[in-house]
Amino acid sequence: IELSDDEYYRGYWESRGYSNKGDLDKTFIERLP
Repeated sequence: IELSDDEYYRGYWESRGYSNKGDLDKTFIERLP
């Protein structure tokens, strides 16, 4: 996964029901394929 654009990164996860809050890192790691 390449995070070259922070705006895209935020929109990508928000569009999948994730939020930009403190629990984002935890959710992100748990959901990694």
